[in-house]
Amino acid sequence: MLDELRQVRDSALHCLEDWDTMIERTEQAVRIGREAQRQRVQAEERFNAQEEEMLLLQDQVHTLQGNVGQLNEALHAERSHEPTPASSSLSLQAGKRSVRHPDPPILTDGKDPGFEGWTQDIQDKLDMNVDHFPSGLEQAKYVIGRTGGKAKDAIAAHRVGNSDYFQTAQSVITLLTELFGDPCHEPDICSSIGPSLGTWYFAF
Repeated sequence: MLDELRQVRDSALHCLEDWDTMIERTEQAVRIGREAQRQRVQAEERFNAQEEEMLLLQDQVHTLQGNVGQLNEALHAERSHEPTPASSSLSLQAGKRSVRHPDPPILTDGKDPGFEGWTQDIQDKLDMNVDHFPSGLEQAKYVIGRTGGKAKDAIAAHRVGNSDYFQTAQSVITLLTELFGDPCHEPDICSSIGPSLGTWYFAF
């Protein structure tokens, strides 16, 4: 009887050991399955991210291709309307101001500097830098700015109450000619210029 009980006990212990082994293997299989599931999810997420990135790159490629096509069309149109070298040179010249010509000396009494020489210097200045003085009023103000002493006093007397009395350089020169324009105060030029001096000066 005792031996039978022992056999039953040993058989039960073996069953328990087998059960524990089966449980351990089952838990291990579950762990492996969970790890495999986690790795599969991660792999799917990476795949989805890479797929989205690929679609984005494809969109960018299509956009760049469209931009290249537009640039090629614009380049072709630009070449078909490309200006000749002569017109390009004129365009550059049109957008560039002339080199500043030296300013004439200050006219005071018509002697130093002499009125005739000063007048010619003024004419040269306005001819060379016509783009610096685009209006008649600006030319008049420049001529007035190159006067002093007796010449400036005479101009100021005509501008009393009207600072814009002189609208052109010619109007200023006409007044100064009345003061300093008689060439016979210099005998060496009297015979060469004669009585037409008053009309020889500017036509701005």
